[in-house]
Amino acid sequence: MTNLVFGGGSAEAYTIDQSLRFGEGSSGGKLTFTQGTPTGNKAFTKYKVPIIEDSAHLIERDQCKENPNLVCFSFYVTKNLAMGEGGAICTNDKEAYEWLKQARHHGISKGGWDRYKEGGSWMYDIEFVGWKYNPSDILCAIGLVQLSKMDFINQKRKKLIDLYNKGLGYKRKGLHLYPILVNDRPKFMEEMKKADIQCSVHFLPIHQMTAFKKHFEGMSSLPITEYLGDKLVSLPLFPEMSEEEVEYVIKKVNKTKLLINI
Repeated sequence: MTNLVFGGGSAEAYTIDQSLRFGEGSSGGKLTFTQGTPTGNKAFTKYKVPIIEDSAHLIERDQCKENPNLVCFSFYVTKNLAMGEGGAICTNDKEAYEWLKQARHHGISKGGWDRYKEGGSWMYDIEFVGWKYNPSDILCAIGLVQLSKMDFINQKRKKLIDLYNKGLGYKRKGLHLYPILVNDRPKFMEEMKKADIQCSVHFLPIHQMTAFKKHFEGMSSLPITEYLGDKLVSLPLFPEMSEEEVEYVIKKVNKTKLLINI
């Protein structure tokens, strides 16, 4: 695996700390828009390294327009644009586009659509070993319908987030998750369970996971990331959620007296 350098989180935005600067020799950087909150790329600008944007939580109009970075989207069932499974990569780099299109489908020189369209040829080659990363045509058809609803979905989510902000004293802007900070998370989760409110944790620090611990050895600690990882809880948030349901969640959260004000 390529050597990894973990960047600490920002206590305000829950994304990479923009005061960080990655050193010369970095082969690339990844920005993660946690909750659906956009973040800058100042941490990578000094040495002009390639940047991949993890936009699984964020999808907006014209997001890729004139964007020099690769932008990766997830269309998993819990995402803002849900088609069951799969995703997409946006790029304005023609060379990257052609390689990605081929790599996602075995490295084959021409897919079925190109071979059997008018003027096409049945002949093909496998030019390099690729993957089977393309979603099915049926899922993509669902995705196109979901895409036509994006404005409505985002507007509905924003309305619910505004209600949460008013009731909990937060200033969240992201449209995918509604995270809060709590003391004694196990106790809080148990209280929510008793109130029939399903909460989640997004996310536990990746550098503490078994698969990545060895890549963190010898690096300095990430105190803000670890603090957030110990106290974060995501409240329910989905387009069909009613205002009354949000008010109920707010009431139960405040009743625990475990909410950390920020």
